[in-house]
Amino acid sequence: MHILLFFCIFSFFSCNAQLSKLPKEMPTTAKMSFSEHAGMANAFKEIKIIGDTLSIKEKKAESSEIENHVGRIELADKRNLYKVFVKNRFDVIKNDKTINGPNDRSSEEVRIDLSPNYNLSHFIYYSALNEDNLTRYNAVKSAIFELYEKYKNKLKKHKQ
Repeated sequence: MHILLFFCIFSFFSCNAQLSKLPKEMPTTAKMSFSEHAGMANAFKEIKIIGDTLSIKEKKAESSEIENHVGRIELADKRNLYKVFVKNRFDVIKNDKTINGPNDRSSEEVRIDLSPNYNLSHFIYYSALNEDNLTRYNAVKSAIFELYEKYKNKLKKHKQ
């Protein structure tokens, strides 16, 4: 009987460890982003969604210029992106191992930040993900790029 009780308690805590803490409704403070850095190629792309603003900061390897584009996005589009984070329980995705190595290698990450109203900020690197986590990570990344594609030609060039 004690063994059964122990198993039930252990199962309860194991399952709850995988429950998302992302609120179903998007907080007004939600910030979401994607970034990739090409390491020694000295190129990068950053896509940020903060408030009603979408900003893109990009440097191509063959150029010395950093391009900045900024514009407003529809609240419904931001909410739809947030729903993808919730559906994929993004805050419970974990990298399988610590990433060590030289700082000059390429990297990619997705981030969500619900501060200050919710004490929740979570980011995941593309590498070191098991198959399930990689599928969920890629779903969120794809949704960010769909938003990027929808708005990229509507954004205004912004001087830094």
